[in-house]
Amino acid sequence: MSLDNNSPLPKHFQLREAIRRDVLVRGLRPGDLIPSERELVRIYDVSRVTVRRAIRDLVEEGFLRREGRRGTFVNDITRTSTWSVGNQSKLIGVLISRIQTSFSDELLGGIDDCCHEHGYSVLFGATDEDIDEATRRIERMASGGVLGFIIVPIACDDYVQVNTELLESISRRGLPYVLLDRYVPGIKADTVVSDNFDGAYRATKHLIDLGHKRIGFVGYFKCSSVEDRIAGYKKCLMDHGILPDDSLVVNPRPEEVKRAAAELVRRAPDMTAIFAVNDAKAMLVWESLTELGLRVPKDIALVGYDNLYGSTGPGALLTTTKQPLREEGLTASKMLIERIEGYTGEPRMAVLKSEFIVGQSTVAGSASPVSATATAASEPVGS
Repeated sequence: MSLDNNSPLPKHFQLREAIRRDVLVRGLRPGDLIPSERELVRIYDVSRVTVRRAIRDLVEEGFLRREGRRGTFVNDITRTSTWSVGNQSKLIGVLISRIQTSFSDELLGGIDDCCHEHGYSVLFGATDEDIDEATRRIERMASGGVLGFIIVPIACDDYVQVNTELLESISRRGLPYVLLDRYVPGIKADTVVSDNFDGAYRATKHLIDLGHKRIGFVGYFKCSSVEDRIAGYKKCLMDHGILPDDSLVVNPRPEEVKRAAAELVRRAPDMTAIFAVNDAKAMLVWESLTELGLRVPKDIALVGYDNLYGSTGPGALLTTTKQPLREEGLTASKMLIERIEGYTGEPRMAVLKSEFIVGQSTVAGSASPVSATATAASEPVGS
């Protein structure tokens, strides 16, 4: 079992969370011995230095304890003063759509930095946009003693109803929560998002400024961030005297993106640009366009969102929007910790601005754009 070499998260952080997860999955109890340093090096294919750093952090947090030459053991966190608020463990539950993506890595990195600074530990879980999985994970985390949750709401057709019921189940347990990356209409809770409306408006304006009027939109499952991006896209069109055409807006399932893009091109041959709701979809659209014999950006310009591939400015492959994900994670963690430690004020809403990055998918540079087929990725979280 190896860690993700492509993740921007430090190896010791990944290992720390992997050890914590394995302890819980294996059902180890206080006093149980964990594998030795040598065994952990072999199991996770990391250096001895990385293992020692991860173990040191878990010992400092109180999750593990060392006993001389006997080894490292699972601690009784309910009796560890460095982990206690009153008589409870300082543990936070985090539920996001998927774990192993650059999008989630940035969010989790911010969460971990803040929690570690304030003496809290974190349990991470992925919902895969599935309400049953989310419910199971909430039940397990609540039973494990978490003091509150940071949650990315589930994207689905019945977005408001499904998430309202999920969040009410947490409230009934008397636990605070903070919504991250997506809000839920009608739910009054601390929430941290980026300004998806503004980001989409700027992306659409960029295309209009280049002379495009027939601009398609490739979306995702229903959720607040997607709805706000569609709203920003349509408002920008109207502000520039272009009547939005709903026939140019499609919301395919991840596995149907390429087919939906091809159908969109055939249905609207006068379309000259496409705005994809995230970068993963944008690259799949690019691959589909290439298979149709169309060139990006000469035949069709293409914009993504989320900066999943690390675009940094001139020469970047994909025109995209970079969200302040690490700051989102930091802010959400701070809000939750304040709630846990006694803050009782009105729900807060933090809306953070994003950075628009112009790449070769809308404005061809002196170098030829890289083939999209070589960099297309599977669908990650980030809508």
